Amino acid sequence: MNSFGEELKRLRKERGLSQKELADSAELGDVQISTYENGRVVPTKKSLRALARALNLPEGYFNDFMPEESEEIVSHDVMIRELLDFLNLRPSYRHSKMILDMMRTISETYQKREPVS
Repeated sequence: MNSFGEELKRLRKERGLSQKELADSAELGDVQISTYENGRVVPTKKSLRALARALNLPEGYFNDFMPEESEEIVSHDVMIRELLDFLNLRPSYRHSKMILDMMRTISETYQKREPVS
């Protein structure tokens, strides 16, 4: 079986979509598609469902790739660390932990909010 990244890339190219076009259609960030295809980040369940819809696939198409809850937390930690690296921030361990905790809270709050109609 292909890895999620390989499958996503195959499906995207099969449909003639750029990474940006797929990201826009799935309402995800441009960089997320690249990180998924390269296997650097494990998508959340919500992202997997959005990608399936954007690719006109059944919502459960990516069920085999669904992360366990603990993997989602690790995925968020990886994204946060990548963001800090991108911003070239090197906070102390104590400050890093505080930033990670705040970002987790923000992420959880964002995912729980009601969609705007």
